[in-house]
Amino acid sequence: MAINVSFNGATIYKPGAYSKVSIDLSGGFPLSPTGLVAILGEADAGAPGASEVNIANNVFSPEQLPEIKAKYGRGPIVDACNLLFAPGSDGAIPGGAQAIYIYKTNASVRASLALAGSYGTVQAREWGVGGNRITLKITGSGATRNLTLSQKRDLLVETATVGGNVLVTVTNATAGSTVSIDDNNVVLFNGTSSVSLPKASFGSVADLAEAINLIPSWSAVLTAGQDSRQSVNVLDHVSSLDAVSGAALKKDAAEVAAFFEASSIASLESGAKVGLPAALAEAALSGGAKGATSTSEIVNALSKFEKVRVNSVVPLMSRDASDDAADGLTESGSNYTIEGIHQAVKTHLSLMATTKKKSERQGYLSLKADYADCKQRAQDLAAARVQLAIQDVRQADSDGVIRWFQPWAAACLLAGARGGSPIGLPMTNKYFNMSGIRQTGQSMSTAEADIVLDFDPDTQYDDAISSGISFWERPQSGGFRLVVDNTTYGKDGNWVYNRANVLYAADVLAYDFRNQLENLYVGVKNTVSAAEVKSTCESILTTYLTQGITVSTADAKNGFKQLVVQINGNTINVSVVVKLVEGIDFVLADITLQRAQQSA
Repeated sequence: MAINVSFNGATIYKPGAYSKVSIDLSGGFPLSPTGLVAILGEADAGAPGASEVNIANNVFSPEQLPEIKAKYGRGPIVDACNLLFAPGSDGAIPGGAQAIYIYKTNASVRASLALAGSYGTVQAREWGVGGNRITLKITGSGATRNLTLSQKRDLLVETATVGGNVLVTVTNATAGSTVSIDDNNVVLFNGTSSVSLPKASFGSVADLAEAINLIPSWSAVLTAGQDSRQSVNVLDHVSSLDAVSGAALKKDAAEVAAFFEASSIASLESGAKVGLPAALAEAALSGGAKGATSTSEIVNALSKFEKVRVNSVVPLMSRDASDDAADGLTESGSNYTIEGIHQAVKTHLSLMATTKKKSERQGYLSLKADYADCKQRAQDLAAARVQLAIQDVRQADSDGVIRWFQPWAAACLLAGARGGSPIGLPMTNKYFNMSGIRQTGQSMSTAEADIVLDFDPDTQYDDAISSGISFWERPQSGGFRLVVDNTTYGKDGNWVYNRANVLYAADVLAYDFRNQLENLYVGVKNTVSAAEVKSTCESILTTYLTQGITVSTADAKNGFKQLVVQINGNTINVSVVVKLVEGIDFVLADITLQRAQQSA
């Protein structure tokens, strides 16, 4: 056997210098992304969530707000993104949500127009009633057509002249000779026998012409000035087209299809494979509808969100569909209930925090109702991962118009502030980006002068806090300030479960620590030492101290203690005690007063 060495998984025979690279992981680790928010709600335009191929790709960052508006038009989704990206009016809240995953719940329908002669159906690219503002006009006769698409709302016009372009002329002087073209083949018939040429065998029309010219009695002449490099698939479908005097093969249907493919206004569905559409006086597309939100779509949205990593979930509903419909805020066919939404989100949060799902997250719920009903709902929820907002918020909508929003807007502000602040920072005493607050169960269409406030944060704060409600106040100095970063837990005095900022820090730490170790060690051989794993754990845990997620104490200088690592066969066991960050809720000053005395 020849002399060799084994090194880094290779058997080496040739003398020389070889190397492998090992990475020292003691320098710390970047934290997993945070500030990831999932929202579910309605919009005037945009594809319904059920039509999104992969909800993980329907994600937007702060600089993509124009894209959100372009896709979804107007409505709660667009307004929510405005709020989530810019929630704070406080230097302690430096930013907002880092990314927003969107699931549109209302089943919008796109407007359409069926063309004569089963030529195809023109379908609006946008979803909803906006497509009803689109018109199509077709003029011309004979070999060409003039196509004009208009979106009247946006004063957008697209035009093109199509048809009449012959790519190749195929001839056979033998009587009865014809050419046929279908989806798969070009068939040459000389009156007695046929030759079938598979389209897939030719890269271009020029290649097809070259092949035809090799067949006895057949000729193919390319048209000067036309691009013969085009695919054979652009040729119109024909059936037994006379070739004795020359079969002129055109690309009329392909030109029509290309016009609609390039259009930003409408598409052509099930388009014809031959010829040009019939002339058409200007006609509007119809059938576009905003669509209703069904209860099942709430469930579907949460099911889709199981597949993506997020920190927060915010439903953009604060009351039953019947009440929203009465205010014209959803279609009459919507049938969701706010209690059902709350329970569905609560179940989703519990599921995602299980050992197997391992993707902890928090829910920001809202309720527009009488104060007594709000208190009861918070007490019924009694969940550490849920915060409940109950106040309407005055803010600018996506068009810059100041108006009142239901409490879901306050929930968005709170979720956005959480995602844009240092991990573990309490929202208690922080000022938010709003210009008014009110708590009332009255409809949104109630005149301002007739609004009756049902909750006063200046006097009923103890009652609201003990009930597990998150609410804002307006201090005399101005602005709007969150009173306490409260969850609906309230079952006992648990210092983690009663404060959303503390639980958020705990969730981020647990997810990140688990994820880092999984990426590093799952799938490697158990030749790794427990000491090496422990060193890695120390580096990761020290990162949390640097990030302010953990706190240095006398018995845990680096924010953790009692770190133990054991390797048993194919399993690494890690146990550690961490000193989790909290917020300061109370300052208790014990002041002793003494009388002034003097002596000389």
